[in-house]
Amino acid sequence: MLEASPRSARRGAAGATSVLGVGLFLVGLGLTLVETARLRDDDAIDVLLAAAVLTCGLAAWRWGSPLFAGLAGGALFCALARLPQGRLLWLLAGAALAGATAGRLDDGRLAPSHRAGAAVLTVIGIGAVYAAANVYSLDEGILEHLARLAPAREDVPRGARLAAAAATALLPPAVLAWGLGSRRTVLIDTGIVLLALSLATLRHYVQLAPLWVVFTLSGALLVVVALAVERALRRARDGELAGFTAEPLFSDERRQQALQIMPVVATFAPGVRAPGPEPGFAGEGGRFGGGGAQEKF
Repeated sequence: MLEASPRSARRGAAGATSVLGVGLFLVGLGLTLVETARLRDDDAIDVLLAAAVLTCGLAAWRWGSPLFAGLAGGALFCALARLPQGRLLWLLAGAALAGATAGRLDDGRLAPSHRAGAAVLTVIGIGAVYAAANVYSLDEGILEHLARLAPAREDVPRGARLAAAAATALLPPAVLAWGLGSRRTVLIDTGIVLLALSLATLRHYVQLAPLWVVFTLSGALLVVVALAVERALRRARDGELAGFTAEPLFSDERRQQALQIMPVVATFAPGVRAPGPEPGFAGEGGRFGGGGAQEKF
C-alpha cells in the first residue's frame, strides 16, 4: 500500500515497514517458541533460524532488498553450522551459493535490486568458504562452537591443517583475480578484505611485528597502490586501461532513469518558433464586377 501511494513511494517508508514487520514477526515467534511452546533453547534456535531463512528469503524476493538477502544468507549458514559436519557444509554450501548467484549478476530478467541481492549472496558465499577454510578458524574450532553439541577438542590432522593454511593464502588472491577479470568492484573489495584477514592470520602465527604495525603498513601500502592505479588510469588514453576507468559511472538508478526521461520530454516539447510577423489577415487580391464592369482590389 505504501509503494502504491504517490506520497510514500520511494521514500523509505515501505522499506522501514517491511524490516520492522519481519523483525517483529521473528521476535514474536521466538517468544512463542520459548514461553508458550516450551521448547528447549536449541530446538527454538533451530526453528527460529529456519523461519528466518524462509521469511527473509521471501521478503528479499518480494521487495528486492539486499538487506533481506544478506539476513537470509547469514541465517542459512548459522543453521548449517549447528548441524554435524558444519564446516564441510559451509565449504560446500558457500561454493554452491557463490557459483549460483555470480551468474545472476548480469541477468537482465532480474530487477536491479534483485541483482544487488545476488551480489550480497555471492559475497556471503565467498566469506563462508573462507571462514571454513581459514587455518585460524580450524585451529580454534570457531564454527564447531556454533553446533548444537560442541564436539570435544581434538588434534587437527596435519593434512587438514596444511590444506587450510594453503587455502588461507590462496583464496584472497583468487577472489581478487576473479574480481579483476570480471571487472566487478564488489569482488575486488571482497578480495582485499580477505587479503587483510589472511595477513592478520599470518601475524598470529608468525610474530614479525606488532599487530598494529602490520595493519598500519598494510593500509599505507593499499593507499599507495590505489593512488598509483588511479593516476595510471587518468593518464591512460581516453581515461581507460584494460577495461578499467577512473571516471565516475552511473550507480544511482533514479538519476539514470531521469537521464533516460530527458530525451522523451524533449521529443514532446513544442519546438522553438522562428521570429516573424504576427499572424493576422493578409489579402491576396481579387476581382468583382458585373454588366461588363470590372475592378481589381
